[in-house]
Amino acid sequence: MKSKKSQIVGQIFIFILATVVFVLIVMYGYRAISSLMVKGEQASLVKFQNELTNAVSSIALDYGSVKCEDFSVPKKYTEFCFVDTAEVVYSPAAANAPNSPWGKLYAQHPFIADSIKSGSLQNAFLIPPSSLSMALENARTEETNGFFCIKVARSAISIKLEGRGAQGVMISKC
Repeated sequence: MKSKKSQIVGQIFIFILATVVFVLIVMYGYRAISSLMVKGEQASLVKFQNELTNAVSSIALDYGSVKCEDFSVPKKYTEFCFVDTAEVVYSPAAANAPNSPWGKLYAQHPFIADSIKSGSLQNAFLIPPSSLSMALENARTEETNGFFCIKVARSAISIKLEGRGAQGVMISKC
């Protein structure tokens, strides 16, 4: 009779050990898949930044050339904003004037306004804020307030790029 009791205890021990191993495998798999998804999103974000920067650079010196470019945006982002940092400038007077370009930017997107206020070179932003800093060199906009935002539709945006030679690139909505 003792042999049957020891067999039952041995089976319980094996069952508990198998359960622990199964749980560890599931936890490892979950972490690996989560890590892979985060890396995939980061890769999509870097791809978007590179495509945007390359498009701006390639058209910059091509005076008079106009293109409407489509860019793929990672799924979690809902809006793309571009700020003409020569036009939207922080000053105490601008901060108290809600109709100034800086005041309007602050009212719509305070985190972007704070970035401009801090002196950051970043002028292209994704919403919700991304971990990647995007600074488009020699890029301006003729939009009324010195900035514009485009809603992301089906994980894509369309931006009009106009080469202005030595003046750089004019960026606007398509």
